[in-house]
Amino acid sequence: MRAGRTFPIDRFAEVQAPLFDVPGGEKIDTIVLACTHFPLVRGQLIASAPQPVSYVDSGAAIARQTIRVLPVETEARGVGGQAFLTSPPEDEADLALVLRRYGFPDLQSVAIDPMETTSAPTDP
Repeated sequence: MRAGRTFPIDRFAEVQAPLFDVPGGEKIDTIVLACTHFPLVRGQLIASAPQPVSYVDSGAAIARQTIRVLPVETEARGVGGQAFLTSPPEDEADLALVLRRYGFPDLQSVAIDPMETTSAPTDP
């Protein structure tokens, strides 16, 4: 993975398995990636799925809906603000357009060192 650790493809298969292992799981043909970080691993999800599945990235739709529902008065018209992205702005054209529209004309790419995260074990 680009900004963090690389995980073996088997791990992605293992994490997805409960979706497909339940009764009716064989009928799953579409999964909506409803969290911002899932599109980052979309390729790994596709490669490790036990059956053909379409993965839908909802981020662009959410951005379009946000633009539709925000009143025009919220537009900053490109004045002020900086935005820092973990990927090059040219790789995020849609996001860059929205950020510039709402007052973030200065877009910069920054590298972020991966951080260790842990969670406490849970009781069954």
